[in-house]
Amino acid sequence: MTAKLLNLDVLNDPVQMALALENPRQKEAELQLHGYTIIRDLVQKPEATCWGRVFKHLFPLSQEVCNGCPVDKNGRFTTDKKYKLRTSPELTLDPSIPSRKLDRLMGSYTTMLVARTVTGEPNSEEIQIVSKKACEAGLGTIIIPDVFYDNLPFSGLVLTYSEFYFVASMAPYLFSRGVLCIFGDDNNTNQALYDNLEKLQGYGYRCVLYCNEFMPIVKARKAIKDYIDGYMIPLDRL
Repeated sequence: MTAKLLNLDVLNDPVQMALALENPRQKEAELQLHGYTIIRDLVQKPEATCWGRVFKHLFPLSQEVCNGCPVDKNGRFTTDKKYKLRTSPELTLDPSIPSRKLDRLMGSYTTMLVARTVTGEPNSEEIQIVSKKACEAGLGTIIIPDVFYDNLPFSGLVLTYSEFYFVASMAPYLFSRGVLCIFGDDNNTNQALYDNLEKLQGYGYRCVLYCNEFMPIVKARKAIKDYIDGYMIPLDRL
């Protein structure tokens, strides 16, 4: 392995080095504290939430596995009372015919990048705007962060990140009408989201990525704008 050192002037200056590391250290400490809080709540109320989904949230690059927990001692994939996806159904759907607007924007490509110009995690107002755009483009599914947002202006299927990981592996046919994913700032989560979206492209399903154009794709060592095979447009064109 070859490592290239950047910003040597900072590395050689203890004061500048300490200042450069202050924000990453603070963020890492907050993430660890958040994880401890989740585990504490899990132990205090063991039957309130599916343990497998909680661990998947804490470790987004892992694969969700359920071998039984206080919520469901039989070890099922999901504890929904009405629907249970225990094994992947042998069902496939061809990609739906796109709306005229989406067909004009994407052409023959299955991927399109919608450039996100703001930084930080998406807030409620931003998700509302993007949801409305996705609905107008005729997309069937939208993927949002693991926070509940009520009354989104979207008439299709709304999935959180955690729900998307499960559905993409167990029921990919649900994305035949196309999907828009709202990315945030966490690199690990973004990589997990992109890997799952890339699998959907294998079915020919259209994937619209709302993210920063410089979001890194680790396995390719490139920014996403230089990696995807498709167009990049601003949000107001969607």
